[in-house]
Amino acid sequence: MSNTAGDILTGLHDNDLVAIEKAVAMRRKILAEGQSFLPGTRVRITNIRPKYMEGKLATVKYREGSKVVVDLDYSIGRFIGKNLRVPVTCVEVVA
Repeated sequence: MSNTAGDILTGLHDNDLVAIEKAVAMRRKILAEGQSFLPGTRVRITNIRPKYMEGKLATVKYREGSKVVVDLDYSIGRFIGKNLRVPVTCVEVVA
């Protein structure tokens, strides 16, 4: 774990947690916008609601502006698994 993460966990930056959250969200957005998300790219859904979608794996079909259209590996809840539109800030490429 990096020193920064350790400092946060020990409470060193408690007064800055809101600013840190905003900075992390902005950084994720920047990173996501830089990703090409080509068809066939494997992704993991993150930072999304409903929370039962967290960590689910999917395959990118295409990008549509600030969203990617994916097919889930397995249907879950009200999501049948095909043509699910997810903000690019809520997916990460799986290596």
